[in-house]
Amino acid sequence: MQDLDDETKSEFAQANNNNVNVVAFACKRTQVVELDENGLIFIGMFVLEDTFNLDNMRQAIVNLKEGGVKMIFASEEDVEVLRTIGDETGLLNSHEALVVRGEEATKENVEKICIMGNSSPAHKRFLIEQLKKRGEVVAVVGEQTSESNVVLEAAHFGLPVVTNRPKTITYVINSIKGGRIVCENLRQFIQVEVILAISSLSITFIVVIVDGDAPLTFIQLVWVNLLVTFIGGPALLITQQATRQLSDELSIRPRKQPITKGMLRNILLQVFYQTGIFVFLQHRGSAILGITPKVNRSIVFNGFALCQPFNIFSARDLDQRNYFKGLGQNYLFWALSGLYLVLQFGFIEVY
Repeated sequence: MQDLDDETKSEFAQANNNNVNVVAFACKRTQVVELDENGLIFIGMFVLEDTFNLDNMRQAIVNLKEGGVKMIFASEEDVEVLRTIGDETGLLNSHEALVVRGEEATKENVEKICIMGNSSPAHKRFLIEQLKKRGEVVAVVGEQTSESNVVLEAAHFGLPVVTNRPKTITYVINSIKGGRIVCENLRQFIQVEVILAISSLSITFIVVIVDGDAPLTFIQLVWVNLLVTFIGGPALLITQQATRQLSDELSIRPRKQPITKGMLRNILLQVFYQTGIFVFLQHRGSAILGITPKVNRSIVFNGFALCQPFNIFSARDLDQRNYFKGLGQNYLFWALSGLYLVLQFGFIEVY
């Protein structure tokens, strides 16, 4: 048995600061209840590696902020401990970031709170309710215990985790990314289907009133709907996988309406365009082109069916920033578009 020299103690202290947790065991004989840490006999130790990566956490917080997601760190821990964590991870980069204790949270300052320490489940529930009253969509990530279940249930989305692992933030980002991509895909498909439905009904309604005869039969409309659904849907989905990156997925603005102003503009333009062109062709096409009514009806049907791939193509970017982004590398999109044309040609030959 020998005393630990200063050099050995320094090595132990340095090891404890290199992203690892050192657990040491020591003992000594004593007659008192409270053990004095001096004069202990060192038995041994083991090291727990800390997988927490501070750089990854900083980058994750930056990605969330860029994606319009505000993070609030609420815990029972002391507020000063949480403030240190916030400074290290970049959560408190904004000058308006507010650090409060649970009892200091009010209706007036709830929007500026970034860290809430010394907070009970009641304080967290108050924070969630105030955010929801302001129209925010609140997701809570936390350990599932009897006390925290109340907090998880109070939010719009409660994500229970077994423990606060470093991968939790990655799980949150992936959840947000997946949800926003699904919503964007739904908006794209909604735009295509709404244009198809309104334009077909408008063409049929107007021509029936003017000429007394429907230009598109029931079978033809069902066929075009099948093509758009089973060819156009996968084409749009493949486009998302080919063109989106992490930053693009997180940059999608949250909580958009099912039909945005940009989508409404696209829908109205396409509906008026298709309705005007094909109503005019149906009414005056035979006389202008010198063709029989049967051939004219075939032109109207083919033209209407071939307008739908263009709708699918334009729906790839609802904000009309760049229709051609990633199109050169998206061979499956071209393959599905070609399949659409082949099936349409085959239907014309058979029907």
